[in-house]
Parts: sequence; C-alpha cells; structure tokens
Amino acid sequence: MNTKFEPESSVEQAPNQQDTNAISEIPPTPLKRNLLQNKRFKFRRGLSLKTKATLLAVALSVLPIISIGAIATYLTTEKITENLQQQQKARVITLSNQINQFLTQQYRDIQTLSQLSILNNPTTIAATSDKAKQAILEQYIKDNPVYDSIAVIDLDGKVLLQSTGAVIANYNQINYFQDALRTNRPVIAPPRKSLATGEYSIFVAAPVINTRTGKTIAIVRSRTPLKYFNNIIQSEAQKLNQSIKGYVPEKYFAVSDLGKIVVAPTDHVDYIGKDINKIFPLVAERLPTVTSVDTVVEKDLSEKKWYLISYTPVGKFTEASQLKWNVLVTQDEDAIFATRDISIVTLGLATGAIALGVAAIAAWCVNRALRPVMAASSAVRQLGDGQLDTRLTVKGSDELAVLGANINGMAEQLQSLLKKQASATEAAQTFTDITLRIRRSLNIDDILKTAVREVRKVMHTERVVIYSFNPDLSGTVVAESVVPGWTQALKSTIDDPCFKDQHIKNYKNGRVRGINDIYHAGLTECHINRN
Repeated sequence: MNTKFEPESSVEQAPNQQDTNAISEIPPTPLKRNLLQNKRFKFRRGLSLKTKATLLAVALSVLPIISIGAIATYLTTEKITENLQQQQKARVITLSNQINQFLTQQYRDIQTLSQLSILNNPTTIAATSDKAKQAILEQYIKDNPVYDSIAVIDLDGKVLLQSTGAVIANYNQINYFQDALRTNRPVIAPPRKSLATGEYSIFVAAPVINTRTGKTIAIVRSRTPLKYFNNIIQSEAQKLNQSIKGYVPEKYFAVSDLGKIVVAPTDHVDYIGKDINKIFPLVAERLPTVTSVDTVVEKDLSEKKWYLISYTPVGKFTEASQLKWNVLVTQDEDAIFATRDISIVTLGLATGAIALGVAAIAAWCVNRALRPVMAASSAVRQLGDGQLDTRLTVKGSDELAVLGANINGMAEQLQSLLKKQASATEAAQTFTDITLRIRRSLNIDDILKTAVREVRKVMHTERVVIYSFNPDLSGTVVAESVVPGWTQALKSTIDDPCFKDQHIKNYKNGRVRGINDIYHAGLTECHINRN
C-alpha cells in the first residue's frame, strides 16, 4: 500500500498575494493594545517624583515660550514678507508711471510735430524749402535725443519729408500708418523691429490736418529706439540700487500687448523680443487679466533662478488709446529674503535660549522645592531598610516640616516598639530558661538564685530580690542578685508597717506594679522614708 501523502494543490496551500496583504493589514488586537498601554504605564511609573515634577515644570514653563516664539516668528515672517512685497509693489507702480509719462510725452510731441506750420499751413509749406524743413526736423531731434527719426508721409504711404537716415519706400502696409489714417488721431504702436534699422523701436504717428480745409493731408511719425528707452529705465534702477546700501538690486521689464518683452535689464538684453511665457510662464498666464498690482514668486526658466516678481498694467494716458503694456519688477528671492531669514533664525535662537534658561530655572526651583520631599522619601526608605537612627532636619512650620516631624516621631516609635519587642522576647526566653532550670533542680535555694539572677539580666536592674513573708507580715530576703559594689540584702529582715497596713491586700489579689520614680509615684511619706 502506498502510504505517502501527496500535498494538496498549490492553490489550496499558499494564500494569494491579496490574502497576504489582508493579513498584514489586520489591526492590532485588544491584547496587543493592552500590552502597549502597559509598557507606557510602566515607563511612566518607573519615573521618579523628582523627574516627573521636573518634566512637568519644564513643560509648563517652556511650552508657552515656544508657542509665543513660534507665533512671533510667524508674525514677523509675514510682516517682513509683506513689507518687502509692498516696497516692490511701490517700485512697479513707479515704473508704470514712468513709462506712462514717457509715452504721454511722446503722444504730446507727435501732436506738436503734426501742428508745425511747415507741415499743415499751405502758405508756410509753399514758402519753405524741403531743405529748410528737413533742417527743422533735424534740429528737433537734436533738441529731443529720445528720437532718432522723424518722417512725414503722404496719404499713399510715400515719404514726403524725413530726417537723416535710411528711407522706407512705402509705408502703406505698416500698421501705425494705417491706424493713424483710420482713426484720424495720434497712435502709439507696440514696439516692433524697424524696417530701416532692424532694431526694436517705439513708433508714434499722428495725422497732419490742413489748417484751411480741415482735412488730413499727411501722417507724421516719430521713432524712438527701444534701447534708448530701455537705458533710461534701467539707469533709474541702477541709481536706486546704488543709493541704498544693502538694497537688493531690482530688474525692470516691460511686456507688450503681444506678450513680447520690450524692456529688459542691461544684463538680459537678449530677452527683448522674447515671449514672456518662455521666461515667466506663471506671470504670462496672469498678465491678460491683471487690473492692479500683484506679486508672485516664480523661477526664471532661462536663468534657472527664483525671483520675487511684482507686476501691473501701464495706465491709460490722456486722450490716447490704452497701450496694453505690463511692467514687471523682479528681485532675487534668496537675496531679498536673506534679511527675513536672518531675523527668523535670530528670533528662533533667542526663543530657544530663553526657553532653555526658563527650563533651567524651573528645574532648579522644582529640585529646591522637592528637597524636603526627597529627603523624607530617602528617610522612609532607610527606615524601611532598618536604619532606625535616621532622622530628618526639621525647619519651619509648614506642611513639609510637619511631615518631617511625623517621620522622626514614627522612627522613635519604631525604635521604642522594637526595643520593647526585643525586651519581651528576651524576657520570654529568660523565663523559658528559668523554667527549664527549675525543672532540672529540686533545691529551692538554687531555684530562687537562678530566678533573681536571670530576671535582673532581663530587666537590666541593679538589684532583684525575693523575700518571704513571716506570720507578722514582715519579710526576709531569701534570694538576691545585686551588681557588685552594692550593699547586699540577702537574709535581711524587712519590716514595713506601711506596706502591711495599706498594700498587702492588693498584692494578695495579684497586683503587679512597676515604679520608675518613687518620689513621683504617689507613695506615702511613710513608705518613702521606710525605703
């Protein structure tokens, strides 16, 4: 017979992975929880009163300080951050106003140019040569170096008059020319590359209206190199950075309505013409809907560096269509928040130092306050170990002094009780020994001698006597044990009339009396004098 048992299938033997996970996720049983609780309880129970009191005092004194320090650190952090943001917001508003003023001035300048008599007055136009007109334009550029070109264009887009520089054959397809014709009012175009110079420039155009007919007869336009405008803006930033010691350098940007960077710091001129979403995508996402000043922390994707950025739109300037520009002011996040971080660290260290100092004082106070308690505990422990001579030094009259006095009294009572117990034990043993010796001897004298000798040892007295009453109630000392040097009373006859008259009846009835001091025991004069 084949008795070999074959194992069951693997499916039946091994639990699947899901079952294993289910097993591993079984919550702790009540027994396990009780064991954990018992361990924690044993740990707490194992701590001494001094340790518990010290920990409690330190916790009660340090936790409020730490809480206050944490709140102060948080509020300080928020306040510093808010102040830094407010300063940067103020700068971006100033930058917006500067650009607004600059564009407003360009708007006014183009209006002034469009109203020159050499351009709009037929009589002056006819009386002035083209060379003289060009000289006037050249002088205007010399007086206003913000411009590098001024041109007068007829309604067909052909140049009628232009200052020195490259000439474009036809302006008919250029946006600002068409906008000025269509609206018949001054326009400022978003920065674009000049067809003549290839550089980004700001173009402003305005219609020239004939003073006699009131009709538009030409378009005058001015051109400002963006780098000139950029240099003006960035020079303001440099002056600010140099004038304030420790001021974190600011970088100024301007973004056109097309999302192109048109103003950038001198160390990032390569940003000009780039899409803002390639540099600051989060800012780019918010610019189309921004209506006021806002702040954000974002990473420069090109520079791989974090910046605190404030941004706002450029406002609408007088009598001109709104130029949908936005301006940005950026500062290195690590640099600008360095002061805040130092303040946080300083405040944290100060809080920690104060907490440690308070904890030390609390621990010292607790230890000092618990000294009597710890001394009492130690004394009780020593008494428990049998050191009954242990005593506490009692000072004052408070509860701890009462406790110390009670412990001392308890120790004295224990000593007294133990002494009494030892004496009683010794007496019992002595009486046992006496009884044994009496049993071993039939001689009455030997029995009495043994009795007085052993009793004196037990009672630690100088003399023990046994006397026998005579018929007249006088007595004879029949046995005596006395310390050396004392007068012996053996065989002496004692006649005590006070005793036989007043006390004999009591002793016949079994009275036993011990007197420590005969002068204070209430004895009669007769009895005292007799003894």
